Amino acid sequence: AGFYPDAPVGSPHAAAWLEGRVSAFRNPRGDNQIFEYGNGQWLRVEDFKTEDGNTVALRIDVTDLKRAEIALERQRLEYYTLVQNIPDFICRISCDLRYTFVNDRYARLVGMPADDLIGKPLLDFVPERDRDRLVTTLKSLSADEPLAAREQHRKLADGRDLWLFWSNIAVFDGDELA
Repeated sequence: AGFYPDAPVGSPHAAAWLEGRVSAFRNPRGDNQIFEYGNGQWLRVEDFKTEDGNTVALRIDVTDLKRAEIALERQRLEYYTLVQNIPDFICRISCDLRYTFVNDRYARLVGMPADDLIGKPLLDFVPERDRDRLVTTLKSLSADEPLAAREQHRKLADGRDLWLFWSNIAVFDGDELA
């Protein structure tokens, strides 16, 4: 009846889509599908076979949940775009001092692709002379004082000087490091 934007009325895709829906109804596997229904509405479909051979069909309006999911994904993409395009070096590390995120600019500073850094120990990429100071700084961060900053001089491989202003910011959930 034209309520399914992914299956326009009269299209070959609509016939295949409808056939798939009927098959899923007649032979339910207990899984669910979410799809757009009508004008911006979202529906979760769950079909279950009962012991007597009947199919129980649940149709649940999940529009509010889907809209929140879409908004959250848009926000995540905007954040990611910002973090990748600002001229700062950004990394996030876990409690055991392993990279969980690095932006491309930070990865270029380290000299490795960003994806290759994920999971690697941070201290493997910190000059030995700076490791104790960094660990002490990170351990000193607390919910009351979650920020520590300092300037640092580095000599690059090509001999150029690089001055960095590091900001270490810890994220807490109550008193627990998040």
